[in-house]
Amino acid sequence: MSISFRPLAALALLVVSTRALAADDVAPAAIEKTTVVAAPRGKAFDAWTTAEGLRSFLAPASHVELRLGGPYEIYFMADAPEGGRGTEGCKVLSFLPGRMLSFTWNAPPTFPAERAARTFVVLEFEDAEGGSKTSVKLTHSGFGKGGKWAEVRDYFDKAWSHVLETFAASFGAAPRFPKDAAAPAAPGSRPYFVSFLRPKDMAALNNLTPEGREAFSGHVAHLQSLQAQGRLVLAGPSLLPGGGDGSPFGGPAIGLVVFAAKDEAEAKTIAGADPMVKAGLFEMTLRPFNLAFERP
Repeated sequence: MSISFRPLAALALLVVSTRALAADDVAPAAIEKTTVVAAPRGKAFDAWTTAEGLRSFLAPASHVELRLGGPYEIYFMADAPEGGRGTEGCKVLSFLPGRMLSFTWNAPPTFPAERAARTFVVLEFEDAEGGSKTSVKLTHSGFGKGGKWAEVRDYFDKAWSHVLETFAASFGAAPRFPKDAAAPAAPGSRPYFVSFLRPKDMAALNNLTPEGREAFSGHVAHLQSLQAQGRLVLAGPSLLPGGGDGSPFGGPAIGLVVFAAKDEAEAKTIAGADPMVKAGLFEMTLRPFNLAFERP
């Protein structure tokens, strides 16, 4: 009896192709972690829903309102620029006091594309040892497909193990973070700056030399770096037809970069580090910027 090679080869090719597509076509599996803490359910629940409780094991500052759609923002780095402090923009999805809490979550700033999306965390609280202790189950799901989602999932798989270990150890111990930890600045007082970029020579910009193309690539990388750090608010060129002296700003078409910095000195360093500015292809004017309104 002979076995045809062709059908087996086709089957093998199908298996290999399926495996090759799996990384991009299948989202990473949910993370599930469980711990037992030496506290009743109510106290364990409060640790995840109050500023005092969160300071005991997780972060120095937070903004949590226990209501549907309320903010669930944990500020791991309260002094960092807006967008890089922690879980800005995350919300409470649902809750049952003392029993269940769910909220949206985001990736760290080192994964800018994935950070713009939202994943979901569910915490379930059950009595243990007659109610003197609490079993807490954490489920983290909603990871996307492709991109760096597998890396994000690996990051949180390790991070949540550490968080739950610290959480369990926090009962009966001194708070991990002091009560007077700094909270983020109010929206109207955040230190933002706008860099106005004008081409020095439009003809040169339209016919870049190899050095000019390298500077422009560096310009893009510079903006991507600011985005990854959570500093960038927006960036891009104006679309004024023709530019020229008749434009509202005067001179050639203008580019804008709005970003966060701790003070004017740091802002000058950041704006001046743009390779197109350093190469003399862009003129840069820096001004303080008040971010009075922003998209929710």
